[in-house]
Amino acid sequence: MTLEVGNDANLNVNIQPSDTTDSLYWDISDSSALSVYKSSGGYWVHAVKAGSYTVTLYCGDKSCTSYITIK
Repeated sequence: MTLEVGNDANLNVNIQPSDTTDSLYWDISDSSALSVYKSSGGYWVHAVKAGSYTVTLYCGDKSCTSYITIK
């Protein structure tokens, strides 16, 4: 996904089962450049600094990675 500095976007995460007891852990390649937060039942990214970054969600033994470019 591509974002402008200051914008937010939904990460479209669908965790199944929704009542999992597994811990969720976000790994952000540069936490000074973007942040991840939960709002309205979804996960969102907020763009702070231009560049290319990755955000990986770990849940139990599963993971998924989003590639984010901030302009």
